[in-house]
Amino acid sequence: MIKRILNVLELIRYWQWQDKIQTVLIAILSLIIFTNTLSLLWKEIIIFFCYFYAACSYGYLINLYFDEHVDKQAKKFPLLDFSSYFVKILIGITGILTLFLPFLFHNGSIILLSIIIFFMATFYSAPPLRFKNRDIWGLAVAAITQRLPFLFFVFLIPEHKTFTFYLFGWLLIIGFLIELAHQIDDYHNDLKTGIKTAGVSWGIKKTKKIIYALFIILIIYMAIPLIQLLTTQINQNIFLSLILFIFSMETIRTTMESIDRAYRR
Repeated sequence: MIKRILNVLELIRYWQWQDKIQTVLIAILSLIIFTNTLSLLWKEIIIFFCYFYAACSYGYLINLYFDEHVDKQAKKFPLLDFSSYFVKILIGITGILTLFLPFLFHNGSIILLSIIIFFMATFYSAPPLRFKNRDIWGLAVAAITQRLPFLFFVFLIPEHKTFTFYLFGWLLIIGFLIELAHQIDDYHNDLKTGIKTAGVSWGIKKTKKIIYALFIILIIYMAIPLIQLLTTQINQNIFLSLILFIFSMETIRTTMESIDRAYRR
């Protein structure tokens, strides 16, 4: 039974999207700590993470289903011992949860945003749009879609929307770095199987330059709270920049490792 559960987690690539969960968790913790809204939002936060896990699972299962032939060409066998029928059932369950859970927020804007997220997650891999095979579109859809749920908090605590958008901006920069790291890791397989990602179109050298440019943008962005040091909330701003910097370093480290692996292959 335990082995079966572990295989299901492997099937939905649970271990591969923990970097996304981690950064969103840090953004939410920063939001509720600095706005002191935990007592108001604890129910919504529970619903949010149920939704977020369901949406991530749905997105990866859809990608797995429509990329089965590509994975076989690259000698990947992510289906393990599961049938395509079982995968379809999981897609149906996670898809229903992804569409249903946002209604528990009782907010029309969140429901509309969740429908947009569902559309983007579906057609990232599914035809006829299949964004992942459309250069920069695939990169943008992957990086943005997995962070868009954080904007639910714009509608849950509108009085703190400026701070929420700032944290969303941090998530976006981190998101593009994570996706570029994945694309440069998969560069040789994607090239061999004909997947036209942004990384394949740009090549390793140009992708590396773009990643370095994003590193600079990220560092400048994290320093924004320090600009207000002479006016308000000195300790809070320093602490926020420090938190974002610490957790950004892990993304920078793994991205550099992906670049190094791409050059060594």
